[in-house]
Amino acid sequence: MKKIFYIATTIILLLVSCQSEEKFEWLPTESAPLLYPMNIYKGYLYFEDGGSVYIPCSGSARNGWG
Repeated sequence: MKKIFYIATTIILLLVSCQSEEKFEWLPTESAPLLYPMNIYKGYLYFEDGGSVYIPCSGSARNGWG
């Protein structure tokens, strides 16, 4: 009986802890490793709600990650 109680408590705590969702401010941009340059011709990020964000295009990105 104790084992079932501990398992149920653990599951409930995991479900409750997963409810918090932090929001972060961010801007879309390009980045690529120094030795692997890339070009973005057209870029968008699409969200689940149907919205999208444009990713700026550039000549050649090779400025490193981040």
